[in-house]
Amino acid sequence: GKARELLTTDGIPKPEPELWVRVAQEALALGDMASVVKACEAALGPLVAKREAKPPPTILKEEWRWYALAEVVHAEAIARLLKEGQQVTLQQQLHANALSHLASAMVYANSAAETPLLLSSAERFWRHVSPFLSASPPDRRLREPVGTALAELEKLDAALQPKVTELRVRLYEALLAVLAHAQAWSEGLKLLNSAFASLPEASQEPLWEEKVAFMCKGGGKGLAGEM
Repeated sequence: GKARELLTTDGIPKPEPELWVRVAQEALALGDMASVVKACEAALGPLVAKREAKPPPTILKEEWRWYALAEVVHAEAIARLLKEGQQVTLQQQLHANALSHLASAMVYANSAAETPLLLSSAERFWRHVSPFLSASPPDRRLREPVGTALAELEKLDAALQPKVTELRVRLYEALLAVLAHAQAWSEGLKLLNSAFASLPEASQEPLWEEKVAFMCKGGGKGLAGEM
């Protein structure tokens, strides 16, 4: 309450990402989810303004760190809103929102060169993907955040890749199901090429069936050479 008052001028949040994130963390500890959301949005306000500026100014790594943290805290608040017995549509919307924030957190964490933050976001990610896996047809809301997460996890240092290999394989499978339903064969093949180029050979086996299917649907180009 008081901290939030000090960080606003005439009701407008001051451009202080670090302080707003700290307010959000305090609100999360108190279980005040509405205040968490407001504080996280205020923390990200300067980023929105900088992206809209012409030309956009340089954003420092330290700033990216706070933007990443704001997204992680926002996602954590959403996770705490999930309750047993909620309507499925409400739960899925909450999961989809959390995925969007965590995907953004991964982008910002890489921009900040903050590997621990990237891994922290990754650890939270699957919880919000798994509820969609039983959906038929596959839920298209997975397409953007899962695609973003895969792109960001691929950038992780080789020494740390074993920490996320299993997650990456599961995310590839989830996204490929969405792309297959959308008949996005060329996009799926591009994704598979990226997977096979960056995953350890021992982890590729679950994706071979998808690779053959996408090659066949995509016109069979290169299939003979793969067999």
